[in-house]
Amino acid sequence: TDGAKRILEKFKDQEISSELNPLMRGKQYESRGDFQEAIKAYRSAMKKNPSGLSAYSNLGSLFIRMKKFDDAEIVLKKATKMKGVDYLIYLNLGYVYLQNKNPVEAQRFCEAAVKMNSNSALGWSNLGLALIRQGKKAEAQKAWERALRIDPKNQQIRKNLQAIGVTNNE
Repeated sequence: TDGAKRILEKFKDQEISSELNPLMRGKQYESRGDFQEAIKAYRSAMKKNPSGLSAYSNLGSLFIRMKKFDDAEIVLKKATKMKGVDYLIYLNLGYVYLQNKNPVEAQRFCEAAVKMNSNSALGWSNLGLALIRQGKKAEAQKAWERALRIDPKNQQIRKNLQAIGVTNNE
């Protein structure tokens, strides 16, 4: 989100202090592109607060950014068992399974994500991808149409619908 980007930009130029909590240090390292130090900081945050969902979420997202999908899967699956888990954990896990060519699991986690946040165009779009990869064209079409209602300017969703022979001229 734009807010998150602004916060990361603000961190980028600040001195990284060992006084900062590990989670904030991780965000700073990540904003500077020092992913290995960010991983260490997030793991330190997880050790300090094993039930702290933010460290798991941030580390899982970083692993996705690094295209380390197997590592992301491990971290994010642990996060699904935590109190207060939000739809982004499920959304990210769905994406991981799409990348790892496991559309059945991708569907399961994308469905959980949109159940928690039915206004997530990305959730519905990813659900459509998981469904189409299983040959479930009609279900994929419904998911993509739902995504398009939420984000009518999204050209990728329009392309997906066109690829399955649906024309949507709205």
